[in-house]
Amino acid sequence: MEFKTENRTFGGDIKIIFEALKNKENFAFSKSADGEMRIMQGDNIDLLAKANGEFKYDKNDETDTKYRDKLIEAFQYQAPNYFVSVGCPCCVGSNNYNWMKEFSKQDEESITWANVFVNGNYRFYVDNFIPEYSNHKVIFVCNHKAKINNLFKDNLVKDFRVGTNAWKNDYGLIEEMKQYINNNDIENYLFLFAAGPFGNILIYELFKHNPNNIYLDIGSTLDPMIGLGGTRGYHVGADTLYKVCIW
Repeated sequence: MEFKTENRTFGGDIKIIFEALKNKENFAFSKSADGEMRIMQGDNIDLLAKANGEFKYDKNDETDTKYRDKLIEAFQYQAPNYFVSVGCPCCVGSNNYNWMKEFSKQDEESITWANVFVNGNYRFYVDNFIPEYSNHKVIFVCNHKAKINNLFKDNLVKDFRVGTNAWKNDYGLIEEMKQYINNNDIENYLFLFAAGPFGNILIYELFKHNPNNIYLDIGSTLDPMIGLGGTRGYHVGADTLYKVCIW
C-alpha cells in the first residue's frame, strides 16, 4: 500500500486503505490529528473533561514531556508499510499542515489525511470498513466504558481497555500487548485502536515488535456503536459530515 503523490483525493485515500484491509495486507496506520499536533508542538492541552475523558499535556511537567518525546518518535518512524497522517490545511490551517508534513520526516507516499475516516468519508467508512472488520480476527484497544459485544461477536479475539489520559496512566499496556502477541503467536490479525495519542504510541511499538499484523487507528469512528455516544459532530449529522477535506 502507498498513497499517490499527485492528484490525490480525500475519497481516493480511504479507498486505498480499504483495499489494503480487504486484501489482508499487513500495515500500520497511525492517526495524528489536531490534538496530537498540539502536543508535538509543545502546547498545553487539557481534554480530560471532553466526551468520555480524553487526554492532557502540560509542557511544564517533565513526565508529560517524556511521553511527548515518544509520540514524536512514533510520528517520525519510517518503515515499509508504516503510515502516519497530518491535519489538512482546511482543518488545521496551511502553516500547521506544512509543519506536520515537514516534521514527520516521511515521504509523501507514507502520509495521508488525519481525517481520512471521518467528515465526508465517514459514510464510506461505516458502509465498508465496519462490515469488513467481521472478516478478520480482531484485537480491539478501546475505552473501558465501551460496550463492544454487539459490534464484534465471533471474530473478537481480545480487547484491551484504557481509561482517561491513557498515554500516561496505561503505558504499561505496551509490554502487556507485546507479551500477548508472543504468547499467542499473533500474526495476520487486525488490531483496532481507539485510544487517543496512546494509540499512536501503541501502533508504533507493536508494529516494530511484529509487523505481521494490521494496526489501524480508528479514533472515535465507532463511538456511537459501542455505547460512548455521539462524541463528534460527524456522528450526529453536523455539516462536517459533508466536508471533503483538501490536500
